[in-house]
Amino acid sequence: MVFTVPAPISAIAYYNKTILYGLLFEIAAEILRTIAADPKHLGAQIGATLVLHTWGSALTHHPHVHGIVPGGGLSLDGADWLAPLRKCEWVVYAKRPFAGPEAVLAYLSRYTHRVAIANSRLLAMDERGVTFRWKDYRAKGRTRQKTMTLSPDEFIRRFLLHVLPSGFHRIRHVGLLANGGRRDHLARARELLQVVPEPTETKADALERTPPPTFVCPDCGAAMMIIEILARKPLIRAPPPQGPVP
Repeated sequence: MVFTVPAPISAIAYYNKTILYGLLFEIAAEILRTIAADPKHLGAQIGATLVLHTWGSALTHHPHVHGIVPGGGLSLDGADWLAPLRKCEWVVYAKRPFAGPEAVLAYLSRYTHRVAIANSRLLAMDERGVTFRWKDYRAKGRTRQKTMTLSPDEFIRRFLLHVLPSGFHRIRHVGLLANGGRRDHLARARELLQVVPEPTETKADALERTPPPTFVCPDCGAAMMIIEILARKPLIRAPPPQGPVP
């Protein structure tokens, strides 16, 4: 699921990113939860993982939120599992996983810690400016891949548009996947789906599997880590005496 806003609203982010991007997260989560809870659509509580993107391929300002949403959810009474609804109409861009849930997670995970442009897209920096590759999604076939040259100040301006405020979280989990109740909700969903949970490793198992440290601090007993090994150097000798040896 992809949520975006009209250009006049996204322009507010030029001078107040924290409020606009925060509202984009909150409204996308509220829309998903509200529509899913409506009996006309799903009548269930769902979860979602939302990731913020602020750029287009040409470094233009295009704030939008990608969301991974499960195909079903827990009924409002928490007792019955509802089969996924695949024919409901959503007023956002949505498509089925192209190769299963793992492929969707792998696709989105490649963008979670990216910046607006990768070094591999930079082609040249000379007297004309900065040249880079970009993808024109309005074109088709091979003509999608194009190059663009911007003056240094315009390139820097576009890049800085996508620097988020300090401490702003660009990945958020809502609904069933919210941090507060995720463990209980997923356990309940697995129980209703009759899915055998994967075995979890206890702390004792991890300690038993971990080999004992090579070096232990004689003061506190904690394991010591080797951060550098200094090679033995030859001893410094005095210079040979000058003149005849007696």
